[in-house]
Amino acid sequence: MKVHIIQHVPYESPGLIEDWCHENNHALEIIKQYESDQAPNVEDVEFLVIMGGPMNIYEDNRYPWLTKEKELISDCILQGKNVFGVCLGAQLIADTLGSKIYQNKEKEIGWFPIQKCTDLNVTDHIPQELMVLHWHGDTFTLPDKATRLFESEVCENQGFIYDKHVIGLQFHVEMTEENLKEIVKHSQAEFQEKGDYIQTEQEIMKFTIPKENKTFLFGLLDKMVRK
Repeated sequence: MKVHIIQHVPYESPGLIEDWCHENNHALEIIKQYESDQAPNVEDVEFLVIMGGPMNIYEDNRYPWLTKEKELISDCILQGKNVFGVCLGAQLIADTLGSKIYQNKEKEIGWFPIQKCTDLNVTDHIPQELMVLHWHGDTFTLPDKATRLFESEVCENQGFIYDKHVIGLQFHVEMTEENLKEIVKHSQAEFQEKGDYIQTEQEIMKFTIPKENKTFLFGLLDKMVRK
């Protein structure tokens, strides 16, 4: 199987998603939107992964490639391809499915727990509560006919599944130590903001990435492939 990964900025790379591809001998192509706006043809896509980024989903004028990317996501969903989105990627999927994207009541930056909302097969390997990395200010309404998978104290829709082959996660479980260092390094301005759910750089970096995050991610992707 070939996995196409759309990366929006150099410092939000696929991390453990790339490791999963290699461990399972999946062919991999990373589309770097910050270097070129050439999206793959939908006919060539078997599994589409959309990463995060600092831009908002409605900034098409500033990032013209967003329009083409949204069209690709829509086409992949309509054709029954596997589609998996992280953070901005989840918002782009939700937008494609008709959800409203809006500012969350609290910005979440740092390590905070999520809670599982359902015991579907796709999440039965995941504990009821798990500490994950958050890095977002926007959120989305639950897409029509989608099932909510996860929530947190200040964000109702942290993850969803649609039609068995589409999953969006607002949070990050793909982080490696190197990924974490890069996103912190390039997000210094956000640490100037104050909020109950905005941790300091020091708080974020001293936290040990839970081993369960890898188990969560690999199990989820495995089940998407075997659906």
